Amino acid sequence: MQNKLKELRQKNKRTQQELSDFLKISQSNYSKYEIGSIEPDIKTLLNLSKYYNVSIDYLLGNTQEIVTTNTTITPEQAKAVWFTTLTQEDQETINYYLMLSYSDKLRVNGYILSRLNS
Repeated sequence: MQNKLKELRQKNKRTQQELSDFLKISQSNYSKYEIGSIEPDIKTLLNLSKYYNVSIDYLLGNTQEIVTTNTTITPEQAKAVWFTTLTQEDQETINYYLMLSYSDKLRVNGYILSRLNS
């Protein structure tokens, strides 16, 4: 992906600083995206996709074609995609949690925190 980001930036005559300002990250972090030492999160990929008007697949290197897109992914759609990456067991656990009352959720959160801190 790092080659795609650098190619697109240079093709559009942009600096790393301009992109980092757009993404609201440091220039050094953007530089790390280009050299591949860190990967952008989904929000950053979506923003880069919109900025360059290319598909996320193109940015990820899943396709060599520059496919422009005007599709906006809502936060709900992003959550749905993320949810499908979970195991069936984790999906069920989250669904059970969502069915709890507010006070029960607070108790579960307290229990989880106590287990993590022990």
